[in-house]
Amino acid sequence: MTRSKLALVMFGLVLTGGLLIGRVAVSQKAAPGAATVTAKPPSNSPALEKAHKVVGQILETGRWTVKDHEQVQVVFGALHTEQKIEIIRKVAAAIDNKKLIVEKGARLF
Repeated sequence: MTRSKLALVMFGLVLTGGLLIGRVAVSQKAAPGAATVTAKPPSNSPALEKAHKVVGQILETGRWTVKDHEQVQVVFGALHTEQKIEIIRKVAAAIDNKKLIVEKGARLF
């Protein structure tokens, strides 16, 4: 084999190995015998209650403003992912049902 062919074969092997290792890392499969911990956040946390209260007040007005975004952002940061999804679904349902209008320039979350 010439030097260029050997370099090409080595490159192919390194690339293949890298792709295989990357695939295992991305697959997010737990190693055999590894314990998985799934802690569900409490559903009645004070932050979640406050978020529901703030979003409820916003839904009563029927308009989402820049000021509303600022209020929600404060309580939204203290929520767990599942709780954030719960709040987002509540707001999305209101928008879909045309019960909430987002003012121009106002960000949701």
